[in-house]
Amino acid sequence: MRYIWYPDIFFLVNFLMDTAALLLAAVICGQRTAPGRIFSVSAGTVGISMGLMILLPFRLMYVLLLYLVLHPLMTALAFRPNGWREFLRLQAAVYLLLFLAGGVQESLYLQSGSGGAAVILSDGILAMALFIL
Repeated sequence: MRYIWYPDIFFLVNFLMDTAALLLAAVICGQRTAPGRIFSVSAGTVGISMGLMILLPFRLMYVLLLYLVLHPLMTALAFRPNGWREFLRLQAAVYLLLFLAGGVQESLYLQSGSGGAAVILSDGILAMALFIL
């Protein structure tokens, strides 16, 4: 099966998922952080992720770098935790929420039957709102 990659849709979906995960992790773990920091860290993480996807020849290398380096760095930059225990709690919340948000967005995509940018944007905002509420 051939895969067509649309950078704008990739950025939008991953930005919404990362932002929702960071915002909800902040709420669940009782962390205070500026929303602007969360938005900028999410955008930067997705930008680096796009670069890695283009540059790395193997998908496994991309996935390992994403989950073992980039997401922990995203959590550390967004929250600036005081110790390892706080960092691990925040990281566990972020990973749990990323997996849940990905499942919700995939389910919405499958139910809508459309992959247009407007549908993905509206589904992403709906998923982010549901998780925040």
